[in-house]
Amino acid sequence: MKNKDISKKLEYLKTTSSWFWSDEIIKPHSNPLLLELENSYSTVIEALMKINADLIVDELISLNIKRSLLLKHIMIFLDTSAETLDRAAMYINYKKFGGLTVGNKFIQFKKLGPSFYKNLNNEAIFNSDNNLTHDLLCILCYASQSKEFSHFETFNKCNLAIIVGDKNLLHKHLYYLPLRSTAQIKQLRAVDFGLQLEIYIRNFLAPIIETLDLHYSNGNRYYGQQFDRVIEKDGKYIIIEIAFQETTNSTLERKGKQAKNGLFQQVDKNGDKLVYIVDGAGYFKRHNALSNIIEYSHFTCNVSQCNLQMLEEFIINYFKQ
Repeated sequence: MKNKDISKKLEYLKTTSSWFWSDEIIKPHSNPLLLELENSYSTVIEALMKINADLIVDELISLNIKRSLLLKHIMIFLDTSAETLDRAAMYINYKKFGGLTVGNKFIQFKKLGPSFYKNLNNEAIFNSDNNLTHDLLCILCYASQSKEFSHFETFNKCNLAIIVGDKNLLHKHLYYLPLRSTAQIKQLRAVDFGLQLEIYIRNFLAPIIETLDLHYSNGNRYYGQQFDRVIEKDGKYIIIEIAFQETTNSTLERKGKQAKNGLFQQVDKNGDKLVYIVDGAGYFKRHNALSNIIEYSHFTCNVSQCNLQMLEEFIINYFKQ
């Protein structure tokens, strides 16, 4: 198609376009769940105002509301996604936790644990039985205080038992909820966490860089392509890609495919090294993507101190050859 024809078609599409969602295309409540959530919202909030924090899980389950709606309301209220609950269940299974340790109290799981793990997508969560509902509510209410999860920033939001135990805190939480849960704030937070991770890795590498008289390539580029870190000395390069994913977004799939589809081969052919620093439950969820990264790299590690020390040895050995 000629440029003139393309411009004409483009103008026609713009002229006849709807531009924004309209009632000619959609209806506000074609999904019954949205309407049910709106209609039951006040019931849940009023219950949280009156609920006994010490008996919170049992009292929530006893509410006259469908389990699917109850869990969705609490997840929205705490800005906690199905993916987070799924990764928690996977972690509980891997670590063989039988419950949550909160102070001197041990809260026993009824379904989650060493012998249970399945994909907890939205559908699975909404169809959960009483035992699974109990366990998911335990996570949502107590994880932030528990020995098992309190050291993870991700689960600081799973603190419903603390919130309902303090009415001022409950009102404050409702006041700030729209700000904390907006997509724009979440994006800013994700970017900030990513930058903090890169700084953490850079600070860890700083002594090695100085001791071995290494430096970063201009713009961290390798043959014109930019990476998270590119260390070089005397024509030798180590390319480092850094990623921490709790969710299973496209980033981890892209990194795995990039390594498999030519990047590793190019770097290896040049006698250089490709390194991945990857961590987060999202990578453990996507086994194939992580397997590709491991197979098509010269070294793969996570952000633990013992793994980073192994990376330090790898860097030293390579540049001292």
